[in-house]
Amino acid sequence: MPWCVNMRVVCFLLVFCVSACYSRISAGAGVTITVLKCCPSGQILAQNNNCKLGLNSWPPPVYSPSSGSFLDTIPHHWRVVEGARPKCSKNCAQTTLRSHRASPDFILFDNGSLLLEFTKFLEPGSFCIDGYQTISAIVCSEENCHSAEQVPSQVVVKRSRVKKCCGEGAVFSEVGQHCITHSSNVNLTLAIDTSAVNLSLGFPPCEELVVAGKLEDGVKLGENGSLYVPGIQTTLKPEEFCIEHILEALNDKASIFTCAESLPVKVASKWDIRFTLYPIGLFLSAFFLAATLAAGCLLPTSHHMLHWKCQTGHVSCLLVGDLILAITQLAGEKVTGGACVTMGELFIYDY
Repeated sequence: MPWCVNMRVVCFLLVFCVSACYSRISAGAGVTITVLKCCPSGQILAQNNNCKLGLNSWPPPVYSPSSGSFLDTIPHHWRVVEGARPKCSKNCAQTTLRSHRASPDFILFDNGSLLLEFTKFLEPGSFCIDGYQTISAIVCSEENCHSAEQVPSQVVVKRSRVKKCCGEGAVFSEVGQHCITHSSNVNLTLAIDTSAVNLSLGFPPCEELVVAGKLEDGVKLGENGSLYVPGIQTTLKPEEFCIEHILEALNDKASIFTCAESLPVKVASKWDIRFTLYPIGLFLSAFFLAATLAAGCLLPTSHHMLHWKCQTGHVSCLLVGDLILAITQLAGEKVTGGACVTMGELFIYDY
């Protein structure tokens, strides 16, 4: 499924921020702002939160509301502190977030603030950021805080995060390839125990999304936020998937979206002659059905008869249905998204 929701997500975020939060974003103009870079110069943050060598590791995309675009260089009023992590309060734990330049989960502004999940702002100093294409941020999240009165045995730190792909009150449209608000009366709930994980918003950081399956029986959510999907026999890490309902199938259970590269590599199956003979037979059937239609059209004396009209309609539907079925046999799993839905509806109508 081509990943074409990225720019729509970015545009939505930017329009939202400029219209609703402009005063806050502009408040730091002319003031020196300290921004933390998680790793020293020439290094990036690895998956294990250690630093490793990396080229083009800085700067990440920085959005300027005043110019209405992303900046090519670091803002002149920034003071970048390299190799620094945020100092969270003693009752809070750090959370690591991952994003991708093509499908951002968070956006860094020129005033040093970080926008998370459409509505949450983090002030400079409460996070560090690193990366260029794949962007990482270590943040001090309120969701990972506990009361000072709690004894250690009562503290449950929610370190793992499970993502809902779209914002609150929104679902994903396979036809439009973007998130859209819905007004359906269908109860759209995600079967996720939020007492053990943090439910956040956003897509996994990748350029191409695919549907790995449905959130149904057999799907197991681990304590660390990982998800076992029996359909592909793979355990997805928390940052590798998000869960969302599909607009075209609101009555179905929520779908699991993941990156194409997170799916297991399929082993090439042995060639089966049946899948060659099926489309050949269907195309032959379509040829003779077309010949039947042509023969009927050459007999104008029967055009006024009811049985000829019924025969023409029946043969026409069979002809189109056989052609669609033959194309489906040849294409296999290559037909996805809106084309798959359209072919399925035509197939049901014709047969």
